[in-house]
Amino acid sequence: MLEHVKYEIPDAWADYHAVLRKAIMELVSDVQARLDKHSIKVLDVGCGRGELMADLKTNNAVPSGMDMDAECVKMSDQFGDVVTADISKIPEIYEKESFDLVIASHILEHLDNPRQGVEFLKQATKKYLIIAVPNLSSFTNLFWFKKAPGFVNKGHKVGWDPAHLHTFLVYTCGLNVLCWKADRVLIHSRFVKLAKIFRVENTLKDNILPRLFPLQSRSLIVLCEKSPSVKSNS
Repeated sequence: MLEHVKYEIPDAWADYHAVLRKAIMELVSDVQARLDKHSIKVLDVGCGRGELMADLKTNNAVPSGMDMDAECVKMSDQFGDVVTADISKIPEIYEKESFDLVIASHILEHLDNPRQGVEFLKQATKKYLIIAVPNLSSFTNLFWFKKAPGFVNKGHKVGWDPAHLHTFLVYTCGLNVLCWKADRVLIHSRFVKLAKIFRVENTLKDNILPRLFPLQSRSLIVLCEKSPSVKSNS
């Protein structure tokens, strides 16, 4: 089993993953609208247990997936064609521009060379990409000072805040950033109990705060297009 893969996850994790997938699926719907068709071919890179592939299938997309973990492939292949491979194998497995959309959710932070990873993603898509990474400048990281920093997932090798991710995608990877999507803005532990007492915790972190502070969400989720000659206007 890979260090970062969990075949069974706690309810709290499952709850957040559902919020993340909802945000991604809103961008998938955006792509469907831009292409004026629902039956788009989508590659989910690092598809894991297949929950996002299931959502794609429900939304009339045609999902394919790839993952390094063979057990994850077994769990997700009920939703589409899935292969056991890492991101570097994309050019060997798929012809260029095989998909209308390629999704890489929480993948780039695990790579030794994220720029090369994005190049592999670009080869597989005709035009559109959705990229999601952890947000290192969320409120819980910014406003609560400690004597020493904490830790992220031990498998994470790089990380971004919104400005650095934007710069990376546009100037390093030659992508045009079309829009950002927020998922959940975390409430600091000092206020969670109070929010629960007034029964506003979910409303705050999944609705109100993401609208007020979209770039403080737990993940940075970006819809991009392959357009090297066009700079982002975000």
